[in-house]
Amino acid sequence: MDKKIAGLESSVNTQLAAKANADDVNKLNTDVTGVKTDLDATKNNLQMARSEMGTLIARNHDEIDQLRRMGTPTIMNLRSRARLARRRSARCKSS
Repeated sequence: MDKKIAGLESSVNTQLAAKANADDVNKLNTDVTGVKTDLDATKNNLQMARSEMGTLIARNHDEIDQLRRMGTPTIMNLRSRARLARRRSARCKSS
């Protein structure tokens, strides 16, 4: 009788351990699925930001004019700023 009880106890312990492991795997799977969903959303947001930024960066005079027509608030012609900076530094050196 003691051997039978010990066998049942061992069997029950093994089944409980397997059940606990299955529950852990299911919980982990749920967590991974949530993280994957969040990561996909973040990737989509980043891609949208990249495309929007790409359209708002002017590479030549025509694109600068196009951005001005769109009403983009901060348009800076880098060449003009560089020329202005060179002129200022030349004035400072000659003074």
